[in-house]
Amino acid sequence: MRNLHSQFGFTIVEILVTVVVIAILAAGIFSLSQSVDKRAKLDMAKAQLVIIDTALEQYYDFHGKFYDLAGGYSPNCDSDIEEIYYRLSLVPQAKKAIDELDSTLVINVDGDGILEIIDPWGQELYYSYSKANEDNFPLVWSSGPDANSSTAEQKQDDITNR
Repeated sequence: MRNLHSQFGFTIVEILVTVVVIAILAAGIFSLSQSVDKRAKLDMAKAQLVIIDTALEQYYDFHGKFYDLAGGYSPNCDSDIEEIYYRLSLVPQAKKAIDELDSTLVINVDGDGILEIIDPWGQELYYSYSKANEDNFPLVWSSGPDANSSTAEQKQDDITNR
């Protein structure tokens, strides 16, 4: 005698295998997206430093020198990069250059009304220049993904304009 009921559907094993395959694919895609995101942030930081270099060159062309922080900060400025952003914004051509920065990376971090330039990881950039050696170009850098530049190991992921 023949069975009149035909069986349609999937077994529990087939369903579990499908779920496992989908989970493996999702993990691979997540891993790939993390890698792409990291690379995009590194590229954004490097591009940001190129724009700042251009603004510093415009500042130099306007004043005939680079700004030296040894003279202290302007009123309301309380960090190196805040002071540099303020100084660059006073020079018309340099302002045009810094206006090209991604607006999500130029923010008022400390609520004092003066904008700072931050890196893609949310940390303020650093600036260093000394009149003692006027042949040098100012150094601008990001502490990189680890957001720390304290030790030699931590400086390995720093991103600089030089």
